[in-house]
Amino acid sequence: MKTSIYRSTIVLVLAFLLTGCLTQKPKWMVEFLSDPDAFNHTFANDSDMILYAHELEGDLTIEHFDTNGANTHTTSLQVTLDQSKGFIALPNGNFFTSGSTPDTISYVDTAAETFWQGASISSLQDAETFDIAGTYSYQGMIALYGAIQTDSNDTKGIIVIIDELGNESSSFSIDGVTRFSSVTTEPGGNIAIQTSTDQIITLSDAFVELGRFALPSGKSLIALSLDHPVLLVSSGADIQRVDANGIVEWTYDNPDISSLKGQSTDLSGNIVIWGDKASYNVFNMKTDLATYDKITVNGARQWLFQSEDKMNVIKYVGIDHRSNGDTTVSYQGWRGELAGLLIGGSTATPVRVTRMIQHDTISALGNRATHRVEPTRTEVYAQCGFLCIGITSETEGHCESLDVAYINKNIATVSKICGAVNDDTVKVSYF
Repeated sequence: MKTSIYRSTIVLVLAFLLTGCLTQKPKWMVEFLSDPDAFNHTFANDSDMILYAHELEGDLTIEHFDTNGANTHTTSLQVTLDQSKGFIALPNGNFFTSGSTPDTISYVDTAAETFWQGASISSLQDAETFDIAGTYSYQGMIALYGAIQTDSNDTKGIIVIIDELGNESSSFSIDGVTRFSSVTTEPGGNIAIQTSTDQIITLSDAFVELGRFALPSGKSLIALSLDHPVLLVSSGADIQRVDANGIVEWTYDNPDISSLKGQSTDLSGNIVIWGDKASYNVFNMKTDLATYDKITVNGARQWLFQSEDKMNVIKYVGIDHRSNGDTTVSYQGWRGELAGLLIGGSTATPVRVTRMIQHDTISALGNRATHRVEPTRTEVYAQCGFLCIGITSETEGHCESLDVAYINKNIATVSKICGAVNDDTVKVSYF
């Protein structure tokens, strides 16, 4: 018996050394009834409580969990939140949401169980309106960007900072610019504004202009790396880093991602891009790999990471950068007998697929340090000539990631549960 246990231990150790990690399942999971298409977010407060905010019967409901998964209490507030332009969680567990107009801006104090809705913006004059294009987090407050309008015409591009009391703290605009169409942020606080005329203007965290240039045709702004804009060359999916005035510093020939789905920069300015290695649609059902490529500030590859499982219908649902160089990525997809499911056939050919959600932590050296998985969902489909029709549902499981929050070295998630008795079942998980 001792020899058997010893050999088993050796096998586990060798497996860990070869793979770099062992698969982890959630420490706890709790089910709730909630509209999967509505407000669903997890985050934490400074007391290490895990919070889950969702809509239930038209009210904002906040569940509080301790580290063991016990639901200590529930808060219900009679407010409906518009998060179409942004949801910003704060370290103390409070949060902002915003729609496209100032009256939709909300702040929820989860500890005091209070909220306000509708912000006071002193930059607006009589007959002026603020069309909010988007939001981002700014020094514990919410930054709103877009355009001030008169009679529905853009007159001034602007960024407005709203504090936790609902008042305008400060604002920033540029003479002659009538709309800030998008804002790209980086961890250090610098931003790059794309205007309605496709000018790229780079600013420090104190809104000091660092440079500007006209975005060349066939290129798009995808990230900001230590105040240097990062561009995607659409013709070949190459990546370019330019200075604040648009001068190209280097071009990275992206060999492994044919369909770019997202990008991010870490604390050191390194760039992570992700997407599919090959482009397939849902009807072809050929397998692919979730692919991540990390590029240094000097334009060299630091590592290439791909999912262990081949899959299709891949969605990339989150990324988190740690100060030690670790990167955690979250993605979902289908795997199984996918090759048999082809559009246009005339016979019914049952095909079994597994829907899965995974979270991997990649070390600074590019090794998989942690592999986390949520309960899978198995379904059987029939090939039926024109549409793919599900004919049986074999297991209850997670079928759609609704939210991922990275909390210290842990992860809290919200997922839609398919196969449950009630279609509005979601599950909060904590790894």
